[in-house]
Amino acid sequence: MANLTEDAIMELIGLWQNFLKLNHWEISVTMRDRMENSKAAKVAADYRYHTAEIQMSKTVEEEEIERVIVHELLHLPIGAIRSVVHKFTDRITPMEYVLILDAEESAVELLARVLTETFTYLEAVKEEEKKEADKAERPSWY
Repeated sequence: MANLTEDAIMELIGLWQNFLKLNHWEISVTMRDRMENSKAAKVAADYRYHTAEIQMSKTVEEEEIERVIVHELLHLPIGAIRSVVHKFTDRITPMEYVLILDAEESAVELLARVLTETFTYLEAVKEEEKKEADKAERPSWY
């Protein structure tokens, strides 16, 4: 992982937590040397108390950290479906349950990519507009 500190990661979590309207959640992060199954991160959530811990691998590349954070945060609202489906495991096969979890994972990943890429694009547009406004404010002799 690059030089992002735990504080910088918590700042990103706070930014996206606000954007995703998850302010009622208490979220912590723990950095791990290794994650199981070579995962970048995972989130453990308690839906009753709205608390969550994101465990993130220290090997995540800096340019991927924001997407990984958004991915894990999206599991909070979408994962509520999983907790309901889990109550019906006596009525569905293990394979059907796995298919539901895979569908959740795919949806979360797609949304995380769309959101972070859109956010990056909007930041670039905003920066370009600022440059244009600064240029327009300069005197003609500048």
